Amino acid sequence: MFKWTEQYLQNRKARVRTQHFKSRTQNMKHGVPQGGILSPTLFSMFVNDIQTILLKGVYGAMYADDMAIWATEEYTGTAQARLQLGLEALRMWTEKWLMKINPEKTTFTTFTLSTKSQTVHLKIGEHQLREEPSPTYLGVTFDKRLTWKAQTDKCQERGILRTGLLRRLAGTQWGADIKVLKTVYTGYVRPVLEYGSSAWNTTAKSNQQKVEKVQNQSLRLVITGGLKSTPILKMETITGLQSLEERRETKILTQCQKYKAMPNCVLNRRLKDTNKGRLKRNSFCKYSRILESKNEELTGLDSLETVLHYSSVLSYEMHTLPKIVKEI
Repeated sequence: MFKWTEQYLQNRKARVRTQHFKSRTQNMKHGVPQGGILSPTLFSMFVNDIQTILLKGVYGAMYADDMAIWATEEYTGTAQARLQLGLEALRMWTEKWLMKINPEKTTFTTFTLSTKSQTVHLKIGEHQLREEPSPTYLGVTFDKRLTWKAQTDKCQERGILRTGLLRRLAGTQWGADIKVLKTVYTGYVRPVLEYGSSAWNTTAKSNQQKVEKVQNQSLRLVITGGLKSTPILKMETITGLQSLEERRETKILTQCQKYKAMPNCVLNRRLKDTNKGRLKRNSFCKYSRILESKNEELTGLDSLETVLHYSSVLSYEMHTLPKIVKEI
């Protein structure tokens, strides 16, 4: 296997083509073949130990080459000192393994409920990092107070734009039938409405309702053609679609079981911690405990398959409701 992988990475050549002009061929001595099937796996193996270099009190999360580190402290100065040591450890690791951190794309954010101005200075080498009040990580937009308003606004805006396609496909005398419209909605519109919802479910009800209105309008104006006075529950029954709130709760229960199956995950330890904490704000851990207590059939079960089975049964029952209504 080692010899085979070695041959896969050696003797690679590349050149640049612009219109009808081609550069000279250069030997590729570093990196992995772009677009190769094994490239993501080989890269993950190469950077597998990067989080082990982080010092105590500094945590990290990584997806491919996109990494985030953080520190949670009572005082901003303590968190700044820990993160600066963590950044220095990362810089030394990248220099050792001939990799580079893009300082222009590296930013930091101070998450706090305090109304006082927080002055933080972080740098990589000699480059001063830029503070970003609303950073986006893996498509999810954060804000300093973690109200998730920016993310829900983005979900609402993108959902409204995509609903326009449904309007073009629907018509009173022509257009797609309800089955096609439902497929387009569930595959094209709904994913943007609930992207990252297991994280931003703790946002205010007003922010959740803005996203839910997009689904309600799609059900009323496009899929069912119902009047403005048509109850939302009736439209969900006719189409066999769950409410976004129910789907978020299912996703949270599923995500909770995933964290419980990851012993090295930070949230694994927090889920086991029964202390209420000093903040009264809701959190993922608190809300997941509430959901588990409400769903007694899931209480005490640590199997992810059980939660997935519960989700599939609920979905099946919702999809059989239109047939039952039709028969009645």
